[in-house]
Amino acid sequence: MPVARRFAQGTTVTLDKTLLEIQTLLRKKGAKKVSVQYSDDACAVLCELCDRVLKFTISLTGARDEAEKRRRWRCMLMTIRGRFTELAEEMGVFEEIFLANIVVNPEGHTVYETLAGRLPTITSLPTLAERN
Repeated sequence: MPVARRFAQGTTVTLDKTLLEIQTLLRKKGAKKVSVQYSDDACAVLCELCDRVLKFTISLTGARDEAEKRRRWRCMLMTIRGRFTELAEEMGVFEEIFLANIVVNPEGHTVYETLAGRLPTITSLPTLAERN
């Protein structure tokens, strides 16, 4: 069986070009104060949009070479584009579509980062089969 090709595998688009595309997209959609944060194992793009601070994070853990980093940045761009498509097509409201990325405290943690450790407890509800 052939191995599935990963999205943006083999891309030659530079990190800088992709970052510029992300920043341009966010600004086009009304974002203010777009910034980028770098650490050894992750990068994050932050912006103010619709009276919220959003943070989109890329894990660099396991990204052994520049090609994989370029691929992950392209994935982030596609993810953000997809979210704006959902919004434009009225598939949800802003808070629903971007919920995981909304920064909720002064330390810069998102809704996802705040709740991730508690998900097993929060989601210990009956399954759909148990409800019927």
